[in-house]
Amino acid sequence: MKILIGPIIGKVTDTTARILLEYDQAGEVTVKLTTVNGEVKKQMKKQFEARKSSVFHFNNLDPNTKYIVNISPYTNEYTSSFKTLDFSSKNLKICWISCNDGRKNQAYKDLNLWINLSQEVLDGKYDLICHIGDQVYLDSDEWLGNTNNTYHKLKEEIFQKVPQNQWADYYEQIKEAIKDEYRFVWNYPPTAKVLANVSNIMLYDDHDIRDNWGFLPEDYDPNSADYYYGRVCQQVYYEYQRQLRDETLDLSNTQSIKEEYFTLKMGKIGFFFSDLRGDRAWHRTQQFDTTKVFQEKQWQKLDDALNQEFKDVENFVFVSQSTVVFLNHTINHLIAQKIKDSEEQWVENLDEQYKLLKKLYDWKFQNTNLNREVTIICGDIHFGGHTDIYFQNKPAFKQFTSSSITNGVKDKFKRVLSYLGAAVSEDLKGGFHFCNHDWTGKNNYGWILITNKTKKNNQQQNYVSCQQVIARDQDENQKGTVISNQIDNLTFFSSKSETNSCCQIF
Repeated sequence: MKILIGPIIGKVTDTTARILLEYDQAGEVTVKLTTVNGEVKKQMKKQFEARKSSVFHFNNLDPNTKYIVNISPYTNEYTSSFKTLDFSSKNLKICWISCNDGRKNQAYKDLNLWINLSQEVLDGKYDLICHIGDQVYLDSDEWLGNTNNTYHKLKEEIFQKVPQNQWADYYEQIKEAIKDEYRFVWNYPPTAKVLANVSNIMLYDDHDIRDNWGFLPEDYDPNSADYYYGRVCQQVYYEYQRQLRDETLDLSNTQSIKEEYFTLKMGKIGFFFSDLRGDRAWHRTQQFDTTKVFQEKQWQKLDDALNQEFKDVENFVFVSQSTVVFLNHTINHLIAQKIKDSEEQWVENLDEQYKLLKKLYDWKFQNTNLNREVTIICGDIHFGGHTDIYFQNKPAFKQFTSSSITNGVKDKFKRVLSYLGAAVSEDLKGGFHFCNHDWTGKNNYGWILITNKTKKNNQQQNYVSCQQVIARDQDENQKGTVISNQIDNLTFFSSKSETNSCCQIF
């Protein structure tokens, strides 16, 4: 038996852990969890089907403990481990990744950020890595004319040649082609080491299927090739990504799933992973409202999280595939006439954008004695940077964008997008405005540390700090990465400069 994917460490709490594996042949697999001293603490056996991933779920682990993962049979050269969390105190360091076109890994050579990240993970720098979209590019550079990608080859070799009533006969072939792309990308050695040695939570985005997924008519037309292809991608997403964190997932009954957004609670920290695509395509109903960013059921899920599930948390992290704020409405709308991706940004719907920001603001400030903080995390746009958000000219909360780890913008002309927020201002309702600063179009990923600091009066102060890790361009003489300034939730910027631009959005 040879490992095709894994081990991938999925969701880890203070007492539980999930480990995903896939083998080329059927057979029995044993996983032992040992301490760093070699003492066996847990052991589990499981029967695997050929070429189908499965998860080992361990319970009753010790908090704040490092476990070594021992697997038999094991055919990889690198080791695997994880550390359980400690919920008795709030101290969580999270790395955020998006936009991983693995077909470009070799092009970056020693400048590839996965190399840097894998060393950080092996050094134990992070408690959790959140992959917030485009974990693979099934349509790699399709928009640039590239025909050597999974999406294009399946369309050319199957969907354009085979009658629609025979597509089901090719289901397994289509699924294997999609899974092969995951296997190729996730077995890149630095990436594989990351996945095997720290907890990983994943939220899909369009390139895990196809560019602009959910925003084109064929995506929800049951008779289209893209619809059928997207349904197979959905099944693979569930098997490789959703299974990492969803303990209730039944891969034999995925048609019962009605939503892709989800919550995650880790001690005093609550996460809401929103979804801008699933309701438009896979879960589209006759009542779907094309004028909305969120359908009503996702708004209700957010309200339930804020007012019930997370009423006792101190930190609320809102995760969005696309930026909540980046450019103002006028600029974004102009760009959207040429670039479809811009239609997918929150700023295209000012009412919905305001509704979201006001809900987050109200949760944070409804009781100032609760020591609450809000942080927005985004990916998608191939720019990384910080955004300070104000309400009625007073600091509200921050947005941190991490994009992309291996698909960054290299055209210096396109990098001007990161400064366009200063070009136009708008006076609209609501009283919110934002300030962008420290943006980059180079490959990047980022991390946030969520903790409490003790003030001079011995009171606890909610503290969130962010930092970017930025790749150098190949034409730069220096090697290694650029580490940006560390920016926290206590410091807000308002000056205009080459990298700082402020704009009224409502």
